[in-house]
Amino acid sequence: MKIDRPNSYSAVSTAAIRGASSKPVSAVGETRPANDDSAVRQSDAAKIASQGAPKDGAKIERIRAEIAAGHYVLDIQALAQKMIDMDVLGGE
Repeated sequence: MKIDRPNSYSAVSTAAIRGASSKPVSAVGETRPANDDSAVRQSDAAKIASQGAPKDGAKIERIRAEIAAGHYVLDIQALAQKMIDMDVLGGE
């Protein structure tokens, strides 16, 4: 048995299928203008995101110096606990 299918589909509303209206789904009524407040918030968020994460430059330099001198000690138990607390490994 062969089923013929059209090559293209037209917009059809569920109401038209039910027999109530013939207005297609793709017809757009009124569009709402962008809310100025949300545009400002998005702009602020983009600005903050572009600045990157806050950094403690003094701490970074201290750790770099300790690593270079061979004196930096990594507490693997504390690191593992922080990873568990933050769910870094994506557990349950």
